[in-house]
Amino acid sequence: MKLFENRTIVSFGDSVMKGIVTEKDMDSQEVQSRYVITEYAFTSLCAKRLGAKISNYGRFGNTVRRGLRDVQRYYSQMKAAQYALLEFGGNDSNHDWKAISENPEGEFKPETTLETFRSCYSEMIDLVKSSGCSPVILSLPPVEPDRFFKNLCRGFCRRQVQNVLRWLGGNVNPISNWHEMYNLELYRIASEHNIPVIDITSCFLSRRDYAEYLCDDGMHPNERGHRLIADVLISC
Repeated sequence: MKLFENRTIVSFGDSVMKGIVTEKDMDSQEVQSRYVITEYAFTSLCAKRLGAKISNYGRFGNTVRRGLRDVQRYYSQMKAAQYALLEFGGNDSNHDWKAISENPEGEFKPETTLETFRSCYSEMIDLVKSSGCSPVILSLPPVEPDRFFKNLCRGFCRRQVQNVLRWLGGNVNPISNWHEMYNLELYRIASEHNIPVIDITSCFLSRRDYAEYLCDDGMHPNERGHRLIADVLISC
């Protein structure tokens, strides 16, 4: 029997867990992308193919601190579930790009420091366990730094774009480096708490051009990407 087959599951996370993708806004004169929730999110695909009941409490923009509040809020729902899927880190590793664009000489930390990330995630895991539910961490899908940079600078003037690039050290690679640093931290947290991590990173990176499985913002999996994630979870 597969791990999640015919199980009752709750899931907590950010917009990746929620199933947020981008689509073109054809009503806009600039044909901009906008965020929508896809009906083909990996949680929906897994529920259908595994006969599982999945209550998805993912939220757009969630950090691990906000996720901890969600876990506290839905504690009674966890008590009725066998598994809790946890997916946090993408927003935690992000920065205040607007502030950076105005002060490229400043010192800026990620949205959530690694110390706070570790502390809140650990508290979340302990809370899930206390409900009788089994926590399972999902690793992070990768970001594509060039697309990510273009998206974060949308609406910035030329000076602001140059300032952000200057702060980054002249190239966009630190964006994916920070992201991966938080991804690696998930494995340390899971090891300390003796809980499983499901690797949903490698199914992207094993592709020759993993960017084809990400939205044009360089950070959200597109519907093809969600199918990749679903395949991994279904194979467990």
